[in-house]
Amino acid sequence: MVVYDLLNDVWEDLLVHPSGEVERRRCASPGGFPEWTWIPGLIDIQINGVGDVDFNREDLTPEAVRWAVEALLRRGVTRCCPTVITGPPDRIEAILRVLARACEEDDTVRQAVLGIHLEGPYLSEEDGPRGAHAREWIRDPDWREFERWQAASGRRIRVMTVAPERQGMPDFIEKATASGVTVALGHHAADDAQINAAVQAGARLVTHFGNGAHPVLPRHPNYLWTQLAHPALWLSVIGDGVHLPATVLQVVFRQKPHRTLLVSDLIADPRVSEGNEWQAIGQRVTVDRRRVSLRESPQLLAGSRTLLSDAVALTGAMIGDRLAAVEAATLTPAALLGLSRDELMRDGVVCRWEPQGLTVKWVIRDHRLVYQHAADAPPD
Repeated sequence: MVVYDLLNDVWEDLLVHPSGEVERRRCASPGGFPEWTWIPGLIDIQINGVGDVDFNREDLTPEAVRWAVEALLRRGVTRCCPTVITGPPDRIEAILRVLARACEEDDTVRQAVLGIHLEGPYLSEEDGPRGAHAREWIRDPDWREFERWQAASGRRIRVMTVAPERQGMPDFIEKATASGVTVALGHHAADDAQINAAVQAGARLVTHFGNGAHPVLPRHPNYLWTQLAHPALWLSVIGDGVHLPATVLQVVFRQKPHRTLLVSDLIADPRVSEGNEWQAIGQRVTVDRRRVSLRESPQLLAGSRTLLSDAVALTGAMIGDRLAAVEAATLTPAALLGLSRDELMRDGVVCRWEPQGLTVKWVIRDHRLVYQHAADAPPD
């Protein structure tokens, strides 16, 4: 199959051997607009669930984690960070143990899970910045508690989102960073001094920039400007066309072209409760196609319903740059988490660009074809 390699701006012929190994050979352009494009495997460092699998349900099982990983693989996401959000401490610990078991018992899960993203519970209690996180479990950081959680995860917590204004946070960030955790700032209402102190302690990332914030802010100064301008901070953004308008995405990508990551913030499919109301991430929500908001606070979003592969296409259209959108879901998260370019390029996705997303034809994992669209599969 002849494909266009978007990152390297070359044409290649992909040969699939009987063993399943995929060989790439550079070839001449066939002319015309490319139908199929090759991009690296997508990396999603913030994902709460997919399909019927919610990474924050008490009844999560290793088998469900395996199903979720395979579902993501079929949509081109070859690596991810399952995200565990604010909740009762015992529930957080139990979920971390299940995720650890899934990685230990299954090669497919172990290859796919780069680490776990712990989003909370050391966040802001204020309405707006708190977002959909349950107020009753939000509190100041506790290093001993975090160490218990890290042990339960098999030391797989790789990203953690915190609010820099919490009491004792600079010391916590310093310890977490020294232990190998990438600390992100999010769901906070910090001032400039608190943000700077967090960065000096080791924080490197901003979680879903522009969201998890007050609906109304002073023109300036405010924490959005401070984070956008800070040279040491990387930004993640949700590019689903709902969380941020195109103009904000355009500014972010221009300001930090190689330090902007795309994340999905995907949630499991909302469920209908006994009262015929939608439920998601433990909250009552309103669902309107791609948009999920809190029922009691409709201005506050409760995660996304857009897969990362679709967010790549949507973001590429909104910022007018497909290459930048692909890099934000591949090269940039890989660089943030210390994945080498060689490791990244062992995975690939053959896809076609559509107005609302990517149509995935092939998924390649470790130079081997691991998924092909049903229409391309050989007959039984």
